[in-house]
Amino acid sequence: MVSPGVTFLVHLAIHSGSKVAFVAAGVYYGSQRFLPYNLLGTGAAILISCATLAVYTLARNQIQCWHQEREAAAIGARLAPRVIGKWPGNLDIMRDVMAMRTTGYPGDAYLGLIAKYGPVFNTRVLWIDHIFTFIYLPSCLSANIKDMKYLRAVINEAMRLYPAVPTNLRHSICPATLSSPDFTQKPIYVPAGTTILYSVFLMQRQTDLWGPDADTFDPDRFLDGRLKQYLLANPFQFLPFGAGPRVCLGQQFAYNQMSLMLVRLMQSFAKFELAEDAFPFEARPPVNWKTASGRKAIERFRPEVHITMSTKGGMWVRATEAQNETVD
Repeated sequence: MVSPGVTFLVHLAIHSGSKVAFVAAGVYYGSQRFLPYNLLGTGAAILISCATLAVYTLARNQIQCWHQEREAAAIGARLAPRVIGKWPGNLDIMRDVMAMRTTGYPGDAYLGLIAKYGPVFNTRVLWIDHIFTFIYLPSCLSANIKDMKYLRAVINEAMRLYPAVPTNLRHSICPATLSSPDFTQKPIYVPAGTTILYSVFLMQRQTDLWGPDADTFDPDRFLDGRLKQYLLANPFQFLPFGAGPRVCLGQQFAYNQMSLMLVRLMQSFAKFELAEDAFPFEARPPVNWKTASGRKAIERFRPEVHITMSTKGGMWVRATEAQNETVD
């Protein structure tokens, strides 16, 4: 017959899901089973079991700490050659990540980095994409690109502000009635044979569609609550590849191509700087843009539009080549 003490500890273990409680129950049962009852009463057995909780917890925490320190050392050894000289300040950031990894949850480490360094783009790339994606696979394969959530957010945000096809048109085959953007106004009637021109460039900068910070380059909008609040509420407001049955067939190929190119650039070069003095004079933003509204006031290059949008005069940058390093 199982004693009440064992029953209590087993129920505690089941309801708490604790391995510690199961160990304590085992110690209690063993002491009652193999030691004479007159040498070890129920009260003493329970005390020994409770003491086991503390000993087991201390031992488990110490072993976990050893495992975390060994894991951090392995991660650091793998990543250090890929970080040194490749992104300014990232070696210090990586050291902080490794130090925090031995004391808490990885998310706490990132929050600590944000508090110390600020919301630096390179920090996000290093932590979210580089550590999690290249920890066991240093080389970048197309199969790994889908795991680079922040990299995809950066690409999406760049295409939101600078869509490759800034304007597009559709030709109505049948007559249609569209609801007005202003619900107090009458619906809009579109006769058959009508050509409708729309601006992807302007739509993707509208504050009513993207929030008050629509002119700000912020990749986090594709990761945080704004994704559900704005983008998922209307799938036809993010149109770098179009939408619906005539969406661009090469969309996924383009994403893979852009992602792989950016990863290779970050692996091969330590630093990028916009070489504003290298731009042809006619390709530089006009002086009167500095007093304009929206992004004009902060633009450092001048977009140019034909069928697709590009940078007038080309995008001139200065790149610092990374050191030649190998990873075992």
